[in-house]
Amino acid sequence: MILPKATLLLLLVGCGSAGEKPGATGPHSDSGAFAESRPTDSGPTDSGPTDSAASAATPLEVNVEPGVPGTVVVVSWTTPVPATSTVEFGPSLAYGRQTPRGEALVTDHRVMVVGLPASCACFLRAVSVAVDGTLFRSADVSYTTPEGPAGLTFTNELARAGSGEPPWVLALAAARGSVAIVDGDGALIWWRELPEGAGLEQARVSEDRLYVYYNQLSGLATDPTSSTVTKLRLDGAEEHVVPTPHGHHDFLLPGGENIAYIQADIRGYDLEGDGVIEAVVGDAIQVVGPDGASLAQVWNSWDSLTVGGARETPYFPGAWDWLHVNGLWEADGDWYVSSHMLAAILKIDGSTGAILWQLGGDDSDFVFLDGTPRFSHQHSPRILGDRLILFNNTDGEGDPPASYAVEYQVDEAARTVREVRRHERDTPTWSSILGNVDVMTDGSWLVGWGTASVAERVAADGTVLRVLRAAGGARISNVHEAAGLGGPLP
Repeated sequence: MILPKATLLLLLVGCGSAGEKPGATGPHSDSGAFAESRPTDSGPTDSGPTDSAASAATPLEVNVEPGVPGTVVVVSWTTPVPATSTVEFGPSLAYGRQTPRGEALVTDHRVMVVGLPASCACFLRAVSVAVDGTLFRSADVSYTTPEGPAGLTFTNELARAGSGEPPWVLALAAARGSVAIVDGDGALIWWRELPEGAGLEQARVSEDRLYVYYNQLSGLATDPTSSTVTKLRLDGAEEHVVPTPHGHHDFLLPGGENIAYIQADIRGYDLEGDGVIEAVVGDAIQVVGPDGASLAQVWNSWDSLTVGGARETPYFPGAWDWLHVNGLWEADGDWYVSSHMLAAILKIDGSTGAILWQLGGDDSDFVFLDGTPRFSHQHSPRILGDRLILFNNTDGEGDPPASYAVEYQVDEAARTVREVRRHERDTPTWSSILGNVDVMTDGSWLVGWGTASVAERVAADGTVLRVLRAAGGARISNVHEAAGLGGPLP
């Protein structure tokens, strides 16, 4: 089977010159451009039969609709009998890539193609196979994609041949936040730029791989109206903005459609015991439906912790920042949050909201074994079985200071924790804020280095497979695997 190249989803702040049609000159529009389709004499791929029967494939008439951005297209066609739905695509008539195959047997086909690089003279063709093996195939369609936004570019500082990674999706923060998806070669294949000044910290793709979600902070987190999560179909045809009052840092998609997010809960509190009431920021886990309707508050720090150690931070001007929860995870019905101020991970009972344990910080319930150093200022907790994986920013006091991705083995019964895997950059790199680790299906890590403007893929044995640098110093706040994008539309 032909596998799609890896894709990355990036969250960025801020790519090359516009592509041209084969045999044509001059710029093209942002929606892409077409040349005439023509019959093909190239052989079939694994979308259908590979023997001489392919030469007798029944021709298809297709319609190609450019999306927004124009690197995404929707291809539609009909077949006289129910058949599967696939679109092959690539920079030449050799193709080499295809959309996730739609196994449903239908006569009306609509397939979203995600994976065409910006500024590319590419080719597309539709393929369907009926239950009796009858092959249907369109002529080749030439399509030129638009150029990407100026400044939204990436450089491969290292790319090991045969690493075979899928696309990545990145959340980028700078003067202008952006979500970007790049393929396994580091080429930009999708993007969404936010308005100037809008904050962006997390981006995720939906389970069906047809949508991207991202959070946006258009003002201060103390303003209940400033935070939203946007659900955007990758061709731009659908967009839903979900209010997430007082939302900040991170969100998840439990059940596929609902949104669980970190919510600031600001209350008056007598910090010094002198009768002076001041604004203090606690945190909660809030779950809302696709329409923004509140479904549940899973946990609230005011109900389970004693206020202490609150500090002034730029994130909540005019209020004391108590916990500064910056990461969220869910596993087996329970929840996990990362607290910057506590330098700890809290496990929360998904039914009662009670804190089951604290790992790290002054009040840790766990003993760190075999010289395992404690983490601090950490982000992006991931719980996989008995393993805790996170991005340890560290406090910056090393010489030189260095952040790192790290995996711990956690024995909940014995209340012990031991470091079992770590990745540091060859050149010590410290990210004072942001950063994440995502675990890919093959056990390798995607590491976003926050303020260092770098994302890496690291094999389970520690081999660095790819180093991608964002242009212009854009901070990579999160990077996630985004394999299998596009495919048949419902």
